[in-house]
Amino acid sequence: MMCDPAWSTRLAVAIAANGVPGASLAIRHKGETAVAVAGVTDMATVAAVTPDTIFRLGSMTKVFTAALVMQQVAAGRIDLDAPVRAVLPELVLADEAAAATVTPRQLLSHRGGFFGDILDGPSEGDDALAAYVAAGKRLEQVTAPGTGFSYCNAGFAIAGRMTEVAGGDIWDRMFVDRLARPLGLMRTGARLDAIPQDDVGTSHGVDARGQPVPLPPDTDGRAMAPAGATAWTTPSDVLAFAAMLMGECPDVLAPASIAAMRALAVAGPTPTFATGWGLGLQRFTRNGETFGHDGAVAGQNSFLRIVAPQDLALVLCCNGGDARGLFADIWAALEADHGMPLADALPDWPTPVPVADPARYAGRYAVPRYAVEVSPHDEGLHARFIPTADAGDFGAPVDVVMRRQPDDPTGELFLTRFGTARLPTQQRFMRLSDGRRMLLFRGRLFPEATV
Repeated sequence: MMCDPAWSTRLAVAIAANGVPGASLAIRHKGETAVAVAGVTDMATVAAVTPDTIFRLGSMTKVFTAALVMQQVAAGRIDLDAPVRAVLPELVLADEAAAATVTPRQLLSHRGGFFGDILDGPSEGDDALAAYVAAGKRLEQVTAPGTGFSYCNAGFAIAGRMTEVAGGDIWDRMFVDRLARPLGLMRTGARLDAIPQDDVGTSHGVDARGQPVPLPPDTDGRAMAPAGATAWTTPSDVLAFAAMLMGECPDVLAPASIAAMRALAVAGPTPTFATGWGLGLQRFTRNGETFGHDGAVAGQNSFLRIVAPQDLALVLCCNGGDARGLFADIWAALEADHGMPLADALPDWPTPVPVADPARYAGRYAVPRYAVEVSPHDEGLHARFIPTADAGDFGAPVDVVMRRQPDDPTGELFLTRFGTARLPTQQRFMRLSDGRRMLLFRGRLFPEATV
């Protein structure tokens, strides 16, 4: 496959500016495809990235899982608005009332209300999802189902198990046999042990000098496969999947299913994360015309954007560095080519101002395994993200400054920058209808701790 020289040059400049070892890009516009690559698959081997280099999908996998659910909806085997227990009568959660009422629609739009970052499962066999569902008592409720957005990996593990029961096969095989191969995705798969080793992107972190360094493989297992732990692909393959989401493969996914996935299920949670959510799809404009999903595993990132009115799709994969900065640079170049904004504008890192009423925000916000401690700071607020004693290998505490977003009249939105990232992400303080204070941090709801 020939690379586009202009886009390859742009990509090379962008990875250098953002400390990214290597990246692969594919763009489709009105049936014409351009691909570009830059950098290396591994800083140790310095093998060059090619259009066939395999990268990890990460949470972009959730769109594939949602599509598998919608296939079963179209076949009449899953009802989006019936309780999950109609398909999985064995479903348990820490809260019995939630387990009895939560629906597939709520799972696919991150509104199940339970804590979603219990990533380990009791089994790595073909029963991984069944075993995860059976261990659902670990999933503690934060809000009632359907009452609020909180990003939930566990919900997609449960949705993946629903596809197994309704579809009569394990999720791994359905991912390949019912989506990837019918769409012609020949360098896409669901199992880490099935990755072809001829051309693979290595994950990278940074060393003490801030230089990229290869990372060992991450350890999230098959229980989290439907949420993004194990799937892999190339940008060109994802473009074919994007064509399906644009209605070009009705024999694989019906137009009514695509419309349901794209329809607004919940607004927000914050514009730097998404302006809204459909079923498995992030919306990046308030009218829903630009949609897709981002993905990340340790040291790798993926980005999918579809701009429906322009018949345009973009897929970018990379293996370390400031991935969001890289994507922003490539997206800005695409917008310049089209002479128009293609997604809602995102806020810049603001000038710091003291917070007049820090008591409104200060406190400890906690979910199982993690807590966030918020305190006053000269630039606004300080937040410390703390893995608690049972958080396993999540890592060391993370400290960030939170600057108030100046154009937000509610006083709820603050901006943070993690690590060496140049682009901020939004966090939101809120109060629920029951009076509880909440912090939406990294897309997850953290209730104020009572003790």
